[in-house]
Amino acid sequence: MPWVDYLSLYLYGLKYVVIFVAIFITFSGLDDLLIDLIYWVRWLWRRFTADKRHPHAGQERLLSLEEKPLAIMIPAWHETGVIGSMADAAARILAAQPEVAGAFTQKDLLASPVRQGVPPDELTLKERFSLSTYAGRSPDVLAAVKPQSTLSPGMPGVLVSSHGSPWDYDRRVPMLFWWPGVKPEARFLPVETVDIAPTLAAAWGLTPPADVDGRCLALASERPC
Repeated sequence: MPWVDYLSLYLYGLKYVVIFVAIFITFSGLDDLLIDLIYWVRWLWRRFTADKRHPHAGQERLLSLEEKPLAIMIPAWHETGVIGSMADAAARILAAQPEVAGAFTQKDLLASPVRQGVPPDELTLKERFSLSTYAGRSPDVLAAVKPQSTLSPGMPGVLVSSHGSPWDYDRRVPMLFWWPGVKPEARFLPVETVDIAPTLAAAWGLTPPADVDGRCLALASERPC
């Protein structure tokens, strides 16, 4: 078969391939055409109806309105990168407010080391937040208002303070040990809740594991560590 016949056969087959591709592209593009038609029909409808009754809000009108909470939904393939940048910006804005003592992102707190063996009262604000941060459960941004401040106004007889702040006056709570014949004694040294287990173990004559969190508190001469 001469080469001219091969070329003719190739061009004849190519014609049907082009026709198939054209039909496929046409049908696959119908959804885009439908979306465009819906957009323009909706734009024309709003242009001659809703936009005449409700003019677009300019910068002056938006700034004149009272601030309200706003939720922004961001569809993205890499949400972590988008949310991370937003969290960094939110932490910077919060930290710049006069009533805020500090603001940190969850990512920053998880990566920040906490000094071991340091009394809780001597930890920095960031270290205290790091101890309470849990990956996947804590919020993306954590902040604390200045001492003796609350986010809600005080209501005498109903609400005068909050709880859960990192400050010592809010964080420290009484811890009571009692047994028959004990002599009353009050101590004001800072301890941690993890000290309860090794203290009770020593009082019962048990030896806790070497890697247990916390330390034993010498309750009395008859309850040594």
